[in-house]
Amino acid sequence: MIQCVGSRNSENPYCSRMCCSMAIKNALKIKREDPSAHIYILYRDIRTYGFREAYYKQAREAGVVFIRYDETNLPVVSDVNGVLSSVKVDSPDFPESIKLEADQLILSTGIKAEKDNKILSDMLKVPLNASGFYVEAHMKLRPVDFATEGLFVCGLAHSPKMIDENISQAKAAAARAATILSKTHLEVGAQVSIVNQNKCISCMTCVNACPYGAPYCNYNHKAEIEKAKCMGCGICASECPARAIQLNHFKSNHFTAMIDNLFHVEETVSR
Repeated sequence: MIQCVGSRNSENPYCSRMCCSMAIKNALKIKREDPSAHIYILYRDIRTYGFREAYYKQAREAGVVFIRYDETNLPVVSDVNGVLSSVKVDSPDFPESIKLEADQLILSTGIKAEKDNKILSDMLKVPLNASGFYVEAHMKLRPVDFATEGLFVCGLAHSPKMIDENISQAKAAAARAATILSKTHLEVGAQVSIVNQNKCISCMTCVNACPYGAPYCNYNHKAEIEKAKCMGCGICASECPARAIQLNHFKSNHFTAMIDNLFHVEETVSR
């Protein structure tokens, strides 16, 4: 078994987490079925985190051989007339190359994000990381929430993980959704943007600028803010060329008054 095939490299730099545990589980299963089988696991780093470390110990005791290889010197698979022949590996733990005559070769390939994630990300206004997986609002405080309200993430869409972790995250996402669905009405904060319909020039700059999809074009072909979606970031107000949008409690006249007061204080101090 060769681990980290197509993973933890320049193209896919992340660890898929489950590969090592699954390889060891399969090795133990083979040993139970055929104790005389010779099993070799070629690895870069064994990552059987948590209680799965016990399976790694069991595999060692059962006679499974673990051979480390380096990323710069990958194992070489040979065949004769299309039939698997041998696997050659140069391990930093051995002075000479090791050649294994193999009957079966199992590659532990990593998990890749769906190619269509970008389409859904743009549609729902939710972020992706560099590897193409969805990103939660906050790793510790909001682990299954998106920055966009009312949307939640779980499973392999979020990151590679074991089935028990997927189930726990799915239950958390369902519980968070239930807190919204169980309410008869929703309350929003007062810090939301408001559009002056008389000043709006229907350029829709705010629609393109808002990361939460709060602005929309109303029946008068003017911009309007969906208060339930507005997060109070103020991006639309700063981008509006006609200054038709103001953010509650952070209006332009508030800042003007603050600046004027600051100049007045400095002038008084200098006197």
